[in-house]
Amino acid sequence: PSMVNEQVLFKLCHFYIKASDFSRALNCLEIATKKFPHNNESWFQYLNFIILFNKVPEKPYSLTTSDIVQLFKQSFLSVPPMKSLPLYSLLFQFYINTNCGFDPFFEDYKIAVTLTTPTIYLEVDNFRELVFNLVSKHFTEDQVRTVYQLTLQYPHISCGYYIACINWEKSASSTPHYNQIRQLYMSATKDHGKTNHDVWIQFIEWEMSIFELGRASALYTQAKQTLENPEAFLIGHSKMINNSST
Repeated sequence: PSMVNEQVLFKLCHFYIKASDFSRALNCLEIATKKFPHNNESWFQYLNFIILFNKVPEKPYSLTTSDIVQLFKQSFLSVPPMKSLPLYSLLFQFYINTNCGFDPFFEDYKIAVTLTTPTIYLEVDNFRELVFNLVSKHFTEDQVRTVYQLTLQYPHISCGYYIACINWEKSASSTPHYNQIRQLYMSATKDHGKTNHDVWIQFIEWEMSIFELGRASALYTQAKQTLENPEAFLIGHSKMINNSST
């Protein structure tokens, strides 16, 4: 009926799932993607259903991993690019769970990472941090660096993303990449150093931990000159010094 919207179809789908009528449940979601092809939620529900119920004996379909990936590709052609980040998140999790390897993931990530506008910065930040958390647990060190180094080419980069990369580098190998860590801190303070005092304190504390006291002292001066409101930094820095000396 013309009055049926996607929310009605989703509720009907859930009703059929509870009744173990997977064929009718899938049919509801297929209708949603056809009636509302530009709605990312319709595609998300549809693809998520297929992934979740792929191993159910009574499943109303027989799809290979390649078939499911092709459905994702179809969704990307229908959904406006700036609305497709949840679908990419779902696809990347699917790649990981099905052991598809790094190459298929990275080919699609090279597209997803370009999707950013000022109106969706927060969504982009969350997406990038989620993907980084995913890849840092499942790919090699070189592959993880390839991912985050590509991401850093596409501003805006959140301070949280920089810190996630820094923390990963600190624990990634028995021999930390000091130059890489320092460069990440420098980029973070360049992008967020006027308003974020915590990143300065973390940077200084790290330099002190590797006995680069001259660098730490220079950063202290730089932070005071750069921050729009240095009072919180001075208090935090003082606490950090006191804690490190006890």
